[in-house]
Formats: sequence, C-alpha cells, structure tokens
Amino acid sequence: MSTQLSLVISRKLICNGFASICHSFLLYHFSRASVIRLVVLILAFRIIVKFIWSKVIYDIAELPALDF
Repeated sequence: MSTQLSLVISRKLICNGFASICHSFLLYHFSRASVIRLVVLILAFRIIVKFIWSKVIYDIAELPALDF
C-alpha cells in the first residue's frame, strides 16, 4: 500500500515539475495572452475529443447484437 502511495506521489511530483517547467518556458518565449489562448485551445480540444469519444462508445453500445 505504501509503495503504491509513494509511486502516486512521485508521479504527481514529476508531472507537476514538468508542467512548471513547460509553463515557465512558454511564459519566457511567449506573452501571457498567447499562453492563455494556447491553454484554452488545448482544454477545448480535450473536451471535444472526450465528447466525440463518448458518443462513439455510446453508439457502439447501442448497436443490436449480431446473432449467427
């Protein structure tokens, strides 16, 4: 249990560190407005992909079973 917890914590720390480095890099090279625009575009893309993916899975689940 403690091993799993330590893995989760270390994974979170690595992800947060990577996100912080990416954020600093983006702010250094681009203006704050363009970074915010980029984040909004990424979030919108993720929402659209999740919606389409859930729609595809739902449509597949609604198909009638094939009896041979």
